[in-house]
Amino acid sequence: MMSIMDLFAQAAGKACGTGKVVEINDLRVVGWVVVDSPKQVRVMVEPTEHGRFAGRLEAWRDAPNPVLSRWETHATATIVTADRYAGEAATPAPLRDAVAFATPYDGAVFHGPAFASLLDGARIGSNGSSGTLAVDRCAVPAGRLQPGLLDGALHVVPHAAMSVWTTDGTDVASYADAPDPTVAFPRRVEWARFYGPTPAQGTVDVQTRFAGFDDADGRMPIIDLWLSAGGKPWAHIRLVEILLPKGPLAQASGPKRLAFLGERRAVPAMSLSERLDRGVVTLDSASAATLDWFKGTLQAVYRVDSKGDSLLADIATKEAVADAAHGAIHPSQVQFINGLPNCPVLPLQRVSVEVDARPGQCRASASLQTNWQPVRRWWADLLRLPRDGFGDLLHWALLSRYVRHVIVTDPAAMSAIRGRPVLLLGNHQVQVESLLGTTIASWVTGTQVMPIANAKHENRWIGQLLRLLDVEAGRHLSAIRYFDQQNPQQFLRLMDDIKSDVADRGASTLVHADGTRALHSGQRVERLTSTLLDMAVESSVPIVPLYFAGGLPQQPVDRKLEIPYRHAAQDYIFGRPIMPDEVASWPYAERRRRVIDAINALAPFGDAPHEPNTAVENRINARVPGAQPLEAIWACIEDALDGLGVNWRDMVGGDKWEAARSTGRHTADTVIGRQ
Repeated sequence: MMSIMDLFAQAAGKACGTGKVVEINDLRVVGWVVVDSPKQVRVMVEPTEHGRFAGRLEAWRDAPNPVLSRWETHATATIVTADRYAGEAATPAPLRDAVAFATPYDGAVFHGPAFASLLDGARIGSNGSSGTLAVDRCAVPAGRLQPGLLDGALHVVPHAAMSVWTTDGTDVASYADAPDPTVAFPRRVEWARFYGPTPAQGTVDVQTRFAGFDDADGRMPIIDLWLSAGGKPWAHIRLVEILLPKGPLAQASGPKRLAFLGERRAVPAMSLSERLDRGVVTLDSASAATLDWFKGTLQAVYRVDSKGDSLLADIATKEAVADAAHGAIHPSQVQFINGLPNCPVLPLQRVSVEVDARPGQCRASASLQTNWQPVRRWWADLLRLPRDGFGDLLHWALLSRYVRHVIVTDPAAMSAIRGRPVLLLGNHQVQVESLLGTTIASWVTGTQVMPIANAKHENRWIGQLLRLLDVEAGRHLSAIRYFDQQNPQQFLRLMDDIKSDVADRGASTLVHADGTRALHSGQRVERLTSTLLDMAVESSVPIVPLYFAGGLPQQPVDRKLEIPYRHAAQDYIFGRPIMPDEVASWPYAERRRRVIDAINALAPFGDAPHEPNTAVENRINARVPGAQPLEAIWACIEDALDGLGVNWRDMVGGDKWEAARSTGRHTADTVIGRQ
């Protein structure tokens, strides 16, 4: 709205020559311009009398029939100019019952950083609000009226909690959690009066006051805004807004709305449809209308082009698939290929959907089936392992037990680098990730991934298990690179080995960036050695951010875990590859922070642990009651293998299995030697 007002001011100012734009009246938006592709826009101003112009903002409409293509009016206004500024703004009434107003940039508004001009210290009362804007924080093109600052004046308006102003007796302090069923949007500018030049530096003080309603039904609240700079009045604006139903999505908290609507991030339980069961939803046109405030809103959020009942069916289908995926993906990530739903971000899962579409409503039922065969085949072929042999079955058992979804956030970008050695940098929740993450990442990248691990794990269960696989294969298979974290020189030699493997074998590397396991789900990556980034640039290796999610509770555990908390299945989330040229273009001091941010950006919203597998938990507790974690892990592996329904013990031999799970060191060489 404020940008449109500035365009009118620019056009009228140009038309009048040296005059000042002193007033803009009756600015109405009659149609939204959806900028989903380049648009032609023009502003027309026509003089109606001296110092007064009628303005129109028009956008070109390309119709399927070229004969029908035309300029369409999207906004109108009256602009007044004069030789000089004059007059004074009325003084706002005192602010009553004021309390601190939290920054709106944590989720209350979806504006990008260019609009974030409001400083800390804003206040909100029962009849209005106040705040201060910093001119140098506004990166919106200044134009004639600094539309970014005018927009910033609205950032102290509680659009989602207007009851704080419109309903007597409402506790002002409750504004952040007000259960209003409606949200206010600008409808028109009744008038905007300017008393001095547009500020170019310093700060702008803002006062807002609720001024009643513009209609008898109480759906159009009036808000007066006063803006002053350097102690002098700059502008006085009267804005009329309209209250629109929030619907199920807009009723969510600001951070959730920002994540789901603005960033298209997966937010569990966020859905326009009504959820009936796992993967089963229903949606009607009335519910859809609660979000489709402006033309194109639904299409933009869900990435669809359909309309009417077809739009309902598409949204319901996408939300059903997302729900079947435990809310781990955003509905917009579900695509339609040849008319059938498909989910490239879930490359190992087959999607099945049944749709019952009727006029004005739709019911969709979706299910996902994980197919581990591509990973099993690729890994067995890479290591020359027999299909359905013990090594193959071991990986299958643990993958199907402890991995819920493999998510590739940018399938096209990942496909473009498939087969090229990469550096995978991720967080670390539980120990089994080092084993399973290597297997999955090898398939995702089309390369052999070699993890870096702390030397202590060579003599713990992972090292013992991998040596057993070496015994079964009759040769060394393990490609884990162990190093002593207390020996920096050893790490530098390891970097040389990685460079050689990249050049000679095209091998990839997996590194848990922090170098240790987290204790709770909200713990983010904080450390990353720049030596790894230097190696990636020098060897021209893309960096793939990786996030392991769902394996820890929200409250810290008392020890590092070997397997996911309460035997939950995790999500392995692969981010967009960062090309070495991109890393090299960043300032050196920013490289670590940018890569760390890319890893942490993959973290699911809310950090909730995944659903526990209580049946497995009960079996393990009964099998090894009170066992220490490093002992219980073997019972966990056995239980997973037993779940396959095959006689795996005869494959490996009971003596070798017992030797592997014993606490002593059993190298492949010594076991093979005894044979």
